[in-house]
Amino acid sequence: MKFYKKLLAGALALAFALPVGAGAAETKNYHDLTPVGNDFYWLGGDQHCISFKENGKYGVKTLSGTVILPAEYSMIGGWGSTEERMQIVKNGLYGMADTGGHILMEPKWKHLTIGEDSVTLQTQDDKFGFADLDGRIFLEPQYDDAEVFEDGRVLVGKDLKYTYIDKTGTPLVPWQDYELSTWDGVYFSDGRYRNATDRVIDRTGKAIIENMYDGKVEFFGGRVGVAEKDGKAGLIDPQGKAILPFEYDYIIDRHRNFLPDGTLLIASKNGRISFYDLNGKQIGGRDWEKTDSGIGATIGRMLVIRENGKYGLMDLSGNIVREPRYDSLYSDPRTDTDSFFVFDGQLAGLMSADGKLLTEPCWLFDQYPNRWSNDGFCSVRCNRTAALISSKGELVIAPREFDDIVTLGDGYIQVANEEENDVWRYYLARINDTIVPLDNALLSAAAHGSDPKVQYLVDRGILRGDENGDLNLGGRVTRAEFVTLLSRAESWNLSGVQPGTFTDVPEKHWAAREIEKAVEFGVVNGVGGGKFDPDGPITNEQAMMILVRRAGYAAQAEELDKQYPDASYHRGYFSVAGQIGLRASAGDFHITEPAPRDLICQFLYDYLHLDTDLSIGM
Repeated sequence: MKFYKKLLAGALALAFALPVGAGAAETKNYHDLTPVGNDFYWLGGDQHCISFKENGKYGVKTLSGTVILPAEYSMIGGWGSTEERMQIVKNGLYGMADTGGHILMEPKWKHLTIGEDSVTLQTQDDKFGFADLDGRIFLEPQYDDAEVFEDGRVLVGKDLKYTYIDKTGTPLVPWQDYELSTWDGVYFSDGRYRNATDRVIDRTGKAIIENMYDGKVEFFGGRVGVAEKDGKAGLIDPQGKAILPFEYDYIIDRHRNFLPDGTLLIASKNGRISFYDLNGKQIGGRDWEKTDSGIGATIGRMLVIRENGKYGLMDLSGNIVREPRYDSLYSDPRTDTDSFFVFDGQLAGLMSADGKLLTEPCWLFDQYPNRWSNDGFCSVRCNRTAALISSKGELVIAPREFDDIVTLGDGYIQVANEEENDVWRYYLARINDTIVPLDNALLSAAAHGSDPKVQYLVDRGILRGDENGDLNLGGRVTRAEFVTLLSRAESWNLSGVQPGTFTDVPEKHWAAREIEKAVEFGVVNGVGGGKFDPDGPITNEQAMMILVRRAGYAAQAEELDKQYPDASYHRGYFSVAGQIGLRASAGDFHITEPAPRDLICQFLYDYLHLDTDLSIGM
């Protein structure tokens, strides 16, 4: 099995200017990478275009280096641009081009916003019109205000009147004195709700609801509306008749093509939530605890359920797909993805959109993962370094290869390494289509499966895998496990050792003699109250302190500690650890956080190879 994947730069022979001080130095990995500047900006598209900067202006070129837009623009891309269409700005005016380098609209507009299927234009005299994505104007600029087309309609204003129009310019409702809002294009709420009164009209302009409820009323599917009365939310029909009584704290909607009519309603009452369709029918027939965000949640086409502080999944028919057992579920709400992350404690795994567990929770992330790219890859952070996984749970790039990874889409990524003197070097690469994923997608195990330090511990029987042979290097190490690893590393003689120091370590505990021996050596003293907390996770700081003490440098560390009485951790031990050669102590990790198994391996290897004659500077 291959542990490292080949990243291809192929024909990416680009003449990019590197950041100041970034010469042709090699990176700390063995991939074939193309250096780029720190102002590199990916545009995507069929030709995989990028922007470049020359004499303070921006242009566009292909990855082969062919310039398709000259460097004469003050901005390329920007908010509202897509992978196929992009804003171009010249002399303060906006235009539009595609990623093939074709100018679709010359830069002559005060502003333009690119939507999903059309463009909203603004002229120099502040009139708004609309064009298609090929730049053909289908509604001439004539409106005083306008939003962006969505679901074939858009809100426009003219002469202090407001309406929604379709793409022919036909009003969907007679012009009104107030701004309108609508979710279904059937019923419209007007803007006077800002004065705490409501008014809902139909397409003829006839008021169907007026002065009955507090604030704005939102209708969905022409059948049901969410309204508030006396501070409580309920559901009503178009005649104002209650479908759900006004006894909920809130009712919110989810528009992600969930139910056949495209809307799911989530209601909260008495600290619990329920899911409803547009007929007011409860999905699943029961309520659930609120999520950590305080509202209901969805992932993919699944409903997130919570009970007893644990999370699970329910489908749209009300069937429990995953009983609540996970500590949290996470998916970027901006991304429709086939996969999302589940957390058991701090360990993360991957689950498919239909609730199938792709990998057991086994990864220790430093933060929530980034957004999934359009080609199904996600950059994550493990022990303060980047890694890349696929939506199938396959490892593509192991931790510690790069300091940062940005997914660009279409098989491309941008990676970066921080070199000396805070100089960052940026590179472009392409993921090879023939990548072979790592066994079990264990990020940390993959990162160090070929690491000589890990292999050293495995070969000597210090580090052992589970029943499946997995080293689980991304998992935590308990305090009892760490002492046991140290005992194996030094081949402690445990004969005659009699446990009894700690009340929570009975004689029959599997690590009782190792823990007691550590007490005899003076390297552990428990957590207070006569307890050792054998099953608690050992932190980076605790592991480092034990090894410094065992190496015989406790006195020096304690003396240095006195110089930092207000420190949040034992800086003296941290300093001594680095000086004697515990090089893992210089890594980029949080000193007081639980230590992952891969970092513990680095600590133990370094400890076994210390220069014991080294003098410590005070």
